[in-house]
Amino acid sequence: MNAAQLTLLELAAQAAIGRREAHCQVAMADIYKAAGLMPATVDIPSGSRDWARAQGRELIAPWVDGSGLFEQITTIEPGALLGFRLGHTLHHVAIALSGGRMVHVAGDHGIQIAACIPAPWAQRMERIWRFKA
Repeated sequence: MNAAQLTLLELAAQAAIGRREAHCQVAMADIYKAAGLMPATVDIPSGSRDWARAQGRELIAPWVDGSGLFEQITTIEPGALLGFRLGHTLHHVAIALSGGRMVHVAGDHGIQIAACIPAPWAQRMERIWRFKA
């Protein structure tokens, strides 16, 4: 992702702060879309926080892997989609921002920008994907 794209992503993340969204994957896709990086027509799967537990399988990672929009990487970089394990499955995503920050859905607080990736979340990180911009 180039510097201009990262700037647009940062602005989109800032504009989203406080917005309530029940599904983190929808919120992160909306930020990529607002930055002009993801086509507005891309359909994002949604499932409740308990979806993976009830279904016994992941929702987010298979979609990301099969979307053709992302490639898996091993090192966090600004603009990357971060996948976190909740329980036994990857069921929370965030976007890495510059300076080690991340934007994510923080429960009832809505979309927030964290100053860093908190240690408990870092321990739950399962996957990192680069957006193919």
